[in-house]
Amino acid sequence: MLHIKEFFKKFSGIVAPEKFIKDAVIQAVLKETGEKIEPKNIKIQNTSVFLSISPALKSEIFMQKQEILQGLKESFGQKAPLDIRWICNL
Repeated sequence: MLHIKEFFKKFSGIVAPEKFIKDAVIQAVLKETGEKIEPKNIKIQNTSVFLSISPALKSEIFMQKQEILQGLKESFGQKAPLDIRWICNL
């Protein structure tokens, strides 16, 4: 008989779809800064979130970076993004 541990082991490597991560980033940034980011300005690569945003918004998010990352960790656990990086628009 298969133990429940073995059954759930096959699901442990599943990563959340990019859309769910983007939605969570949008909500976390909105909660901490009051600013909404468009999904097209978010890129997920490995364990990092890349934001294509203005320098002013970058500064605001930078000040709340740890709170945003903590919110993502609460949503996704060990599969949460570990860093936020920026691509500044000029």
